[in-house]
Amino acid sequence: MNRIQRIAASYLLALCLFLGGLSWGMAIGRYQVFPYEIVSEIAEFVRPDAYNDASPVGRLLSDLDVKPARYIFEYDTKSSATYDRLNVPGLRDRREKPRIRITKEAPPGYRVLFGAMDTADTFWGALLIDPDGKLAHTWSLSTDELAGSAEPAYRKTLYGVAVLPDGSIIFQMQPVGGGIVRVDYCSRPIWTIDGAFHHTVSLTDRGTFWTFEGEQTDPDHVLAEYRVDTGALVRRIDMADVRRANPTNHVFDLLRDQDALDPVHGNDIEPLPLQLRAQFPAFDPGDLLVSFKATNLVFVLDPDTLEVKWWRVGAWDTQHDPDWGADGRISVFSNNEHSVDNHSNIVAIDPTTYETGYVVKGSQYDFYSAYNGTAQITDAGSILIASSTQGRIFEVSPDGEVVFDFVNVFSEGETLHVAEGVFLGLDFPVLDKPPDCRANLS
Repeated sequence: MNRIQRIAASYLLALCLFLGGLSWGMAIGRYQVFPYEIVSEIAEFVRPDAYNDASPVGRLLSDLDVKPARYIFEYDTKSSATYDRLNVPGLRDRREKPRIRITKEAPPGYRVLFGAMDTADTFWGALLIDPDGKLAHTWSLSTDELAGSAEPAYRKTLYGVAVLPDGSIIFQMQPVGGGIVRVDYCSRPIWTIDGAFHHTVSLTDRGTFWTFEGEQTDPDHVLAEYRVDTGALVRRIDMADVRRANPTNHVFDLLRDQDALDPVHGNDIEPLPLQLRAQFPAFDPGDLLVSFKATNLVFVLDPDTLEVKWWRVGAWDTQHDPDWGADGRISVFSNNEHSVDNHSNIVAIDPTTYETGYVVKGSQYDFYSAYNGTAQITDAGSILIASSTQGRIFEVSPDGEVVFDFVNVFSEGETLHVAEGVFLGLDFPVLDKPPDCRANLS
């Protein structure tokens, strides 16, 4: 065989090996034969997940419990250098103390801060901050003990919380948290609900709460109502039934791309409180304000008749956390993931006139959370904002001043994820005589 023949034979062999490998690769994917599971696990690890931008190296460090890179974000912590350092018990040595600042103009009251606390006994937790900015209490929050919990805490996101008058907390973690948990003031479980849930725990006036049941990626979401006292199911609403009940409303046609990985991404359900009935005469108490992030859609649903009473698309971008406001407007956390100036905003809309305006303009506060995040308009008119991917919870007064600021510092230039901030005021029932959790230690 001459040189040209040898080269030709080598190319032919290489081509056969390539085609054979390609065919085998296709067969692995189609028929899920060996080594399909190994390849799938590698691909899943390398692929960024929906909750953070950590690199494969960062995710490896997180999974080895070296550094919780999955929930660490870049943020200018030097700007918080003049803040007080919050003495949180049990912080792991690998992280710094959080920073906090509160001004005399801040509305008097207690605040509950939820997020990745990275303490010795829990990764996720909550801090109770008193009116002077001091730590008054902590909660440890975990779903690791649930049968359906498929991953350790640093692979789950605390998302969906509610604080009850007795100091108990209802919460869930996604996407593999395994269920919903209610713990008491001392972090002891009261009840659990097994299953898949995501994004929200929203209390009603009638002793229940709403959440999304099922997977976040389901094209037809299920809205589920459960009892607060026992965790028992009250009812479920399938969005497939809602579409059939509104045949002339074609806004849900935006969701018909069944091949999309996350075609809906429902992230909030807020029932209209009885006390705001006069401010929203077009709606009834208990009507549900629902957010679908993937299509920039916010709508109002009658949970009894399944009538879609109102909807709006595009006054916000990839939004979270719509709320009924005491001024008769609906406020929305506009993440602005696709914005050109890298700032999020809190916007409000009049559901009658559709007039829309800013409540908080992010460019004035270095405020940007491309995903996640919540905002609460307090009775004092201030806005408590959780900027999740900045690791920051701050409060803006009606005059536009930052009167409270919490930075969940991990190290210089790095912060840990925050989930939500809740303003309790001064007359929250459990604050009159909080339980002594030390008396219950064995």
